[in-house]
Amino acid sequence: MNRIAIAFARAVLVCLILLAAVLPAQAGNLVSLESGTIAPLPADAAVSRLLTIDGRLVALGEGNAWLLDETQGGWTEMAWQPGGTVAAVATDGPRTYLLLAAPDGSLTSIDRLALAGDALSSSPVPLPPTVLTGAKAALIGTSLYVAGFDTDRQPRLFALDVSLAQPQWTPHAGWPGAGGEITSMTGQTFG
Repeated sequence: MNRIAIAFARAVLVCLILLAAVLPAQAGNLVSLESGTIAPLPADAAVSRLLTIDGRLVALGEGNAWLLDETQGGWTEMAWQPGGTVAAVATDGPRTYLLLAAPDGSLTSIDRLALAGDALSSSPVPLPPTVLTGAKAALIGTSLYVAGFDTDRQPRLFALDVSLAQPQWTPHAGWPGAGGEITSMTGQTFG
């Protein structure tokens, strides 16, 4: 290499080293976190999920649920009987949707969970037009996205605008390949 190319390469290397040193110093947290402790759940509580419903912390079990009472510093047990196995939960804090599945993993219902005072309530949401197994969900804006596999193990993705009075599922292209397992699903917006 000639001297100009070597000098240019050194200048680029020095700039990269300086950027690597300066940029992390300018980075801030993407979210703020508060640390603290919460009261323990009862010892016999078989909890499968911790989630927020209407902005409050709820622990779900197989046949019951517990609501954290931040003012009293403890948990209040609530009657709750799901109509299947909890397959997935999609929440954005104020809204929470629960996907329930049959023992074979096929999606049997989708419910919007809410708190009525200190009681857990649910309202059904229409199922996607295709039987799905291994379903997961995410909320983005006013849409609930549900992904899973059809009876031929082909990946399927549907969206439902839950803000509409009569929502209809919109199919979207799945992802390449068949089979596998969906372990999680999340959504993100930029704005």
